[in-house]
Amino acid sequence: MKILDLIQMALKEDAPLGDLTCQSLALPNENAVGFFVAKEDLVLSGLDFILALKELNLKIEVETFFKDGSTLKKGQNIAQVFGPWANLLLVERVSLNLLGKLSGIATLTHKFFSEIQHTKCKILDTRKTSPLFRDLEKKAVVHGGGMNHRMNLSDEIMIKENHITRFGDDLKSTLMSLRQKCPNTKITVECQTLNEVRIVSQCPVDKILLDNMDNDHLKIAVSIIPKSIKSEASGNMSLTRVKSVAETGVDFISVGAITHSAPVADISFLLN
Repeated sequence: MKILDLIQMALKEDAPLGDLTCQSLALPNENAVGFFVAKEDLVLSGLDFILALKELNLKIEVETFFKDGSTLKKGQNIAQVFGPWANLLLVERVSLNLLGKLSGIATLTHKFFSEIQHTKCKILDTRKTSPLFRDLEKKAVVHGGGMNHRMNLSDEIMIKENHITRFGDDLKSTLMSLRQKCPNTKITVECQTLNEVRIVSQCPVDKILLDNMDNDHLKIAVSIIPKSIKSEASGNMSLTRVKSVAETGVDFISVGAITHSAPVADISFLLN
C-alpha cells in the first residue's frame, strides 16, 4: 500500500467529518509554522510520511532536517511544516503516531545492533508486524541497523515446529525431497533440539533456526552446523542477553520485540 493511501485512510479514521474543534472555533485561514521535535534521543524513521503531507492538497509545505537512520539528540528539530493553522492541526496526531512508531522501532533495533557490533552476527526482524504496515516497519528496522528476515510467507520456505510435527521421523527424507522439488528456493528449518540440528545439518538447506536454546546449546549447535548453512538464534531475546548470544558464533539473531514491542519514540509537534 502506498504511503499516501495510508495517510489518507488514517486521516479519515481520525477526522471522518473533519476536525470539529477547529470548525467550531472558526480559526482564521492564516498560515502557521510547526516543528516536529525529538523529546528524547532516538534513531529517526518515517520521514516519508512527513514528506507525503505535501501531496494531500492541504497547502502544506515540508522541510526535513535529517534523513531516516539519523541519530538525534533530545531537543533537535526533525522537520518543519508550513500551512494553514487548521490543516496543520488536522495532520498533527496522525503524523506523530506514524513518526513515533517507526522511530521507536528504529531506536530499539539500534540498541540491539549496538550490543553485537563486535561480532559477525546480524540482527533480524520477524513477521510480527502491524497488518499493512510491514514494509514500513521492516524499513525502520534497517534504519536502526538491523536486517530483514523474509517479508512474507511467499518469500522462502521455512519449516517450523508445527511442520516438523507433521513429518515425524521423515524429516530428513522430506527435506531432501523438498530441495529436489524447489532447487532455487531458500529453505530455513527450525530446530528445538541438538538431535534435530544434527539431522538437518546433513540436508541441503540454507539456514537452521535455533529456537529457544540456551547459550551452551547454541555453542554446540554452531559447532555442528557446517559453514555452508547459516545459523540463526531465536526466542527469548533481550538487550541483556543478546550480546552473549551473538558471542556463541551464530550468524543471525531474530528479535520479534523490535517490531511488536518497541516503545513509541517521544516526539512532539510545536505550532506557532
